[in-house]
Amino acid sequence: MLWHRVFTVLLIVGMAAACGFRPMYGDGGADGDVLTEFAEVKVAVIEDRTGQELRNKLQDLLTPRGAPATPRYLLEVKLKEIITEVAVERTGLATRANLRLDATYDLVDNRSGAVVMRELSSATSSYNLSDTSQFSTLTAENDARSRSLDRIARVIRKRLGVFFNEQRASAPAPVR
Repeated sequence: MLWHRVFTVLLIVGMAAACGFRPMYGDGGADGDVLTEFAEVKVAVIEDRTGQELRNKLQDLLTPRGAPATPRYLLEVKLKEIITEVAVERTGLATRANLRLDATYDLVDNRSGAVVMRELSSATSSYNLSDTSQFSTLTAENDARSRSLDRIARVIRKRLGVFFNEQRASAPAPVR
């Protein structure tokens, strides 16, 4: 039975290699890879405390070894926050709220000054409103904000990875 499992795994690996599958974050060989492109992105300062938290998350995801000295790209992000009360009792007291964050971001090529990518990412998180404890409501709101920022940072990283992968795939092959 063991040989059957080994054969199945080898067959799947062989089929994936034959179809041209290449991991996005993997080693790109001589042409470089997406992680190398991430290391060339500087995240611009984002307004407010929420923006600072998003910037820190983006820096951790894109450039964990530190910001580049001479970045090829600049990532500019603008945040908008909307809080909506969604569960309202007959007394008019809200018991639940949605916190929505919209992030509009531009990737600017520092060599040409051109915006090479412009996107919008949104994330919504819900939290409970307490009528007895303002502290618990504030804590829940901050947690919802942090969850939304984490989602947005991961989506931005993913979209940048796709962009860089497409750029690399459409670039002419180097002459050797």
